[in-house]
Amino acid sequence: MNDNNTILAIETSSNICGISLIENGTLIDSIDKDKSKQHAEVLPQLYQELQIKTNFSLSNIDALAVSIGPGSFTGLRIGLSFTKGLAFSKNLPIVPISTMMALAYNSRKFLPTLGIIHSHAKRVFYQKIRWTNTFPCPDGDIKVAEWDKFIDYIDQTE
Repeated sequence: MNDNNTILAIETSSNICGISLIENGTLIDSIDKDKSKQHAEVLPQLYQELQIKTNFSLSNIDALAVSIGPGSFTGLRIGLSFTKGLAFSKNLPIVPISTMMALAYNSRKFLPTLGIIHSHAKRVFYQKIRWTNTFPCPDGDIKVAEWDKFIDYIDQTE
């Protein structure tokens, strides 16, 4: 896929539910709300709101991007289901986006080498990150650990 596309991006891996419109690699607009456990109700509203604000038509979208985790299992299911429905209606491709790599990219000025996402209770997801130019790449699988075990891992890698 080249940069000359219009992409609708959906994020539901955390308490934040968001949707963005990207044209030719440039963010046109983005709407998000901090609505824990309300993504099923909020996402269709955000979609309509973004349509009104930007005047986009699903017929003019070239691909759909969606977060695939790690993150809230229910939130991810809602985002993926919504995205699959849109994709099916117009035969659009879906681009899966790792939540860990999206967060790393957002922090690219720091070039982080380890990503960490709180799971629930005392658990965290973590993954090593390597950089190719300005793009993060997974350096191994995403792992999950209790917080104290993760701290031990950090101590061992220093």
